[in-house]
Amino acid sequence: MIAGAEGEEKKICSFDQKSQFKQLIGDQFADQVERATKICLSKEQIDNEMVIYKVPRFSEINKNHYNNRSNGDSSQITALILHYTVTNFYNTLDLFTRDTEVNPVSSTYIITQYESQNQIPSGKVIQVVPEEKKAWHAGISRWQNMVNLNDNSIGIELVSEGVNQQGQFVPFDNEQIIVLAQLCKLIIQKFKISPVCVLGHSDIAPNRKMDPGILFPWGILYTNYGIGAWLTEQEKTIHGIMKFNPEEALPQKVSISFLSRHFKKFGYYIQEINVETKEFWDVLKAFKAHFSYNQIPEKYNSIPDMNDMIWIWGLTAKYKEYLS
Repeated sequence: MIAGAEGEEKKICSFDQKSQFKQLIGDQFADQVERATKICLSKEQIDNEMVIYKVPRFSEINKNHYNNRSNGDSSQITALILHYTVTNFYNTLDLFTRDTEVNPVSSTYIITQYESQNQIPSGKVIQVVPEEKKAWHAGISRWQNMVNLNDNSIGIELVSEGVNQQGQFVPFDNEQIIVLAQLCKLIIQKFKISPVCVLGHSDIAPNRKMDPGILFPWGILYTNYGIGAWLTEQEKTIHGIMKFNPEEALPQKVSISFLSRHFKKFGYYIQEINVETKEFWDVLKAFKAHFSYNQIPEKYNSIPDMNDMIWIWGLTAKYKEYLS
């Protein structure tokens, strides 16, 4: 059931109203969004250095794209999922608040990138869905012992085309990533999300999703902000990994059985296998994008190699306390 049929009080800020929302804002970005979309955002400071804009409750029955989590507002949040939008900010906001019963979609947060055509500034955070509610961003998904992660995750959408018309991944806006890191740290601290559950959409749905893509700066988030799971340069060596007391030795050559077994141990939805299958290739590509060949798009479709082996061996050893 879509929110709006749950008996909660609804609020609407129409284009012509001078409502409490309008009075709380009074800044250029919110005024611009209201003129373009007729959505009047409320503004809130959630940290000393971070301001977010909240989408109001609407009167239309299908326009609030979220519903209750399985255990209500007290549901445990255990994962943070990062995405890119594939479209611009106004299209994203419209899609996430459209009055429709057909394939509604949303995310907890949107973070803007600079758009010259619409004069959208970079790094604005818009909260579409209250954190205690279930946004519809993950879809059919699995990670560790979690299934369909909408129910126990927070979703953040980065405005980006993702892949351009030439089929190339598009780099992210620096300011967008700085703000993302600030928001991620707040969410991780608030819900005590483990490093191995800060994920991309492709990690939890590798058979159908590729966002946030191989150019998403996972290494920067870890190195500069302590966010997520990662291996340092020293930890990407056999000697460095041995300090974590891995449960088994690293094979001398590439092993599909070893890779699939450790992918599964780390959290990916895959069975241990001895031959390459579509399921294996989907997971391998997601893993390369997030870890072993992040920032190296020419390796996105490459065959499994010892770098993949070392990365998954190191990750499962370093983060074994978080693995179910």
